[in-house]
Amino acid sequence: MVLSMPSVPRYVPHIWRNTECSPFLFRRHLRQHAITPARSQRQTFRRFLPTTLFWKATLLSLGTILTWTPAIAFILNNVFTITSVTGDSMYPFLNTDYNSTTLKDLVFLNKWHPARDLRRGMIVAFWSPAHPEVMAIKRIVAIEGDRIETKSPYPLPKEDVPVGHVWVEGENPMSEQRSYDSNYYGPVSKSLIVGRAVGVVWPLSRRGRIRWEDYRGSSRVMEGANQVEQIQFFSAG
Repeated sequence: MVLSMPSVPRYVPHIWRNTECSPFLFRRHLRQHAITPARSQRQTFRRFLPTTLFWKATLLSLGTILTWTPAIAFILNNVFTITSVTGDSMYPFLNTDYNSTTLKDLVFLNKWHPARDLRRGMIVAFWSPAHPEVMAIKRIVAIEGDRIETKSPYPLPKEDVPVGHVWVEGENPMSEQRSYDSNYYGPVSKSLIVGRAVGVVWPLSRRGRIRWEDYRGSSRVMEGANQVEQIQFFSAG
């Protein structure tokens, strides 16, 4: 039997022209000489195509994340963030289930100009003057110009809140001996305030806006007493 080919590439040896050559011997010869048919190349490409597309999509996703990283960092540091409330100093207003579970409340902090237009009753987050590495969450009881009757262990019976400061305290009367607030370290500078707690995120049963305006005030606070004395002093002079 004679095999005939319309055209034979130059790189294919004369074995194909041998009348005793079979297709099986020809394919083995191609493998030995690293000559891969076009069909095998297509099969190899299809086999590696999903892996190539996966890595391409992964690199594209990483590039997108890296592109948005500065914007995300700016938002978390200057616009808003979510933080947890630890301890029982704000019980029962926050961490309502403190005595029955280890879960902590998650609150939404507004960090956009946090020290602007502060009011009595607002819940603020600030760097503790006693422990600068700790961020505390307390309620503003008195603002600049107010006079407040202090609690133990504060050394003075009364204190005037100076300009640029606020007086903060916890909510839980049973934790006064364990709570570090203004009765421990005095008025807090507004420059230490990093955010206002404006809403509860977790638990879902109590999620919603924090209604700080419902705060009725404290009988220990004489609102604007320090400002009135200053006005009278300058008027008399």
